[in-house]
Amino acid sequence: MKKVLLMVVITMALFLFACGDNTLSSKNDDETTDNEVTDNKVTNDETPDQDSDSDYDEPHGDDFGLSSFLEPLYDNYFTLRQTGIIFDYNNAEIDPKAIASESKTKLGALSMDGDWGAYFNYNNSLILFQAHGYDFIKTDEANKTTRMQLVSSLGRFTPALITSMVENKICEVDFGAYTSIKEVYIDARFDNSGVLTEQNIRRNCIIGVSKMQKIEEGGKTFDLPVGKIYGCFDEDQVGALGETLKMMFNLEMTIDEEKILEFINTRDDGTVALENDEDYEPNSCTCFSLYEKDAEGEPVEIDCKDFDPDEPLFPAED
Repeated sequence: MKKVLLMVVITMALFLFACGDNTLSSKNDDETTDNEVTDNKVTNDETPDQDSDSDYDEPHGDDFGLSSFLEPLYDNYFTLRQTGIIFDYNNAEIDPKAIASESKTKLGALSMDGDWGAYFNYNNSLILFQAHGYDFIKTDEANKTTRMQLVSSLGRFTPALITSMVENKICEVDFGAYTSIKEVYIDARFDNSGVLTEQNIRRNCIIGVSKMQKIEEGGKTFDLPVGKIYGCFDEDQVGALGETLKMMFNLEMTIDEEKILEFINTRDDGTVALENDEDYEPNSCTCFSLYEKDAEGEPVEIDCKDFDPDEPLFPAED
């Protein structure tokens, strides 16, 4: 069952982020422009030069990078070490064998490790990285049902970051990549062969977003995510489809509801919907009934106060 559930994780995570709430159009994403990355925040005074004997002295395999880079620095954090091919976000056929991923998420009382992720090229304007961890909350082997807690992150940065780091011959920058984190509860049912026959999202919440900092450079003020990024790049890398990325991220997150709602309500043009606006979304969570269906046969949305992760699983089939 666990092997099958891995594919559920992959499928559901892609669906949840692709069909979500302005996930790729956050105001904070747009503020990290090519000029900011190239001219203002890339630092090369503490990292080795590619032409020196010590350049990129960490291994280039799946275990590249110093583990100390991933040591937690913040109360709420997300860390990721990932090697993998860049897939096409709009036509993603993911080969899990092409990815080596190690992530840790700590948000308040929640803690989750992950071992699956992927990189995507989004219309040549953004590089996206996903990471996923999951746990089985309840399992009924007799009725072949399970409830899974899925914690998924989606981060992004511009391809200009890669080209700038390559041109400046550096491995590390002292800012993060804007990232959002979801927690999703999924109920699933399998047949006698272990094939998934039914799945329902029970609760879908954005539980954390990147903490931002204001940086002044050249008389200008920029909003950038708190954290640091490490990259082990070849000389000709630009973030194109099919390239293999070897990167690490150590990011500070916030669980402040006001910041999360600001992210959710950020429109495609960068403006933010306010409480009196028709398109304002007041909730960071959406929950669904396990038993009630609407006229189209879809689960009915319920108040999240009525969702209990410990409630019974699917009723036994006749």
